[in-house]
Amino acid sequence: MFDMDGLMVDTERLYVRANQVIAGRYGKTVTAAIITKMVGRSTIASLEIFASELGIAVEASELARQRSLVMLDLMNDDLVAMPGLDELLNYLRPRYRLALATGSPSTLMMHIVRQLALEPFFDVLQSSDDIPLGKPDPAIYLRTSERLGVRPEQCIVLEDSASGVKAGRAAGCHVIAVPSEHTRLHDLSDAHVCVADLHAAQAYIMERTPIAAALG
Repeated sequence: MFDMDGLMVDTERLYVRANQVIAGRYGKTVTAAIITKMVGRSTIASLEIFASELGIAVEASELARQRSLVMLDLMNDDLVAMPGLDELLNYLRPRYRLALATGSPSTLMMHIVRQLALEPFFDVLQSSDDIPLGKPDPAIYLRTSERLGVRPEQCIVLEDSASGVKAGRAAGCHVIAVPSEHTRLHDLSDAHVCVADLHAAQAYIMERTPIAAALG
């Protein structure tokens, strides 16, 4: 099971820009420390942190609506897949069932999937829309493994953040951490292995296949 933001696509830098835009609307400035706290959380959880830290008296759902519109504009101009993603997906697709499990809302998930032509690779696309608890709660990975039709312990999870790693591990999956520049300081010790990039993740999987009956 693949996380999306920061793992498959280089969107974290776009979220930084979008958060700055939203903060500016309320006369605030968002810091790197706040961004670090937000990374890897569900949309609502991350924006609750955002509002609390900045002292913005606005519902997280309204901030999410505003940020989604900003993100869609940014992604139209500057959406980039992480290095090694195409090679990894093309290696895995004939061998495993694949799923995407993201804390982002379906509007952003589907925009990314369609813009980068990723839909044919995945058997399951799971957004945060109908998941009551965000990462590090394991709910999204439990739901996704159920939709794949396999047990969590048969799944490999690829994640870039501490909360995502914790979610995958709590679900009972084999977790590969692939930190981005925004999560390199996260505590990823709960992962079974931490690798430098998606090329290294592919090498790890190739060396150990079959780790599990499914990869999602």
